[in-house]
Amino acid sequence: MDGLLYAFTRTGGVDAFDLTGPTFTRNIIVDEMANYISGTDGGMYAVQTPRGDLLQVCRKSEVTKEILIETEKILVYKTDMAAKKLVEMNGLCDHVLFLGRGQSQCLSAEEYPQLKENCVYFTDDETYISKYKKNHRDIGILNLENDDREEIASKLWCNWPNPIWVTPNITRMNMELYK
Repeated sequence: MDGLLYAFTRTGGVDAFDLTGPTFTRNIIVDEMANYISGTDGGMYAVQTPRGDLLQVCRKSEVTKEILIETEKILVYKTDMAAKKLVEMNGLCDHVLFLGRGQSQCLSAEEYPQLKENCVYFTDDETYISKYKKNHRDIGILNLENDDREEIASKLWCNWPNPIWVTPNITRMNMELYK
């Protein structure tokens, strides 16, 4: 983004790397997330919004009695480059997030009216899935307004490999319509 490579540290820090010069330079944007919780199961994702904002998304998961991992909460932070801090967001308003093992992305709900705004569509991103085909899958939709969770895939539907999100190429689809 903006000619820089942004990376998140394990403790929620944000670093920017300039790879264009003869030597790489590192600029620390945020040293560490203020409310970082060590040892929390889940993941951290870097996502750019359609407006160009850089989001840090934290996925908090719970291990149930049956040793199943389930997403219970998703926290979204906007990276304030000028103030060099992460600002917790109350939601995504008119946007939708896709999280998973592959590329995570943020889309405009206005451009994709079939999607639920202010929701996160997620797939499990644990490496254990590739080893245990019959394990429960953590695939669903989480509403950021009330943390309601909706399953979108049954056990029978998806047991191998790790699921991925597919982004349609709208330009190509439109061109196909006019042929």
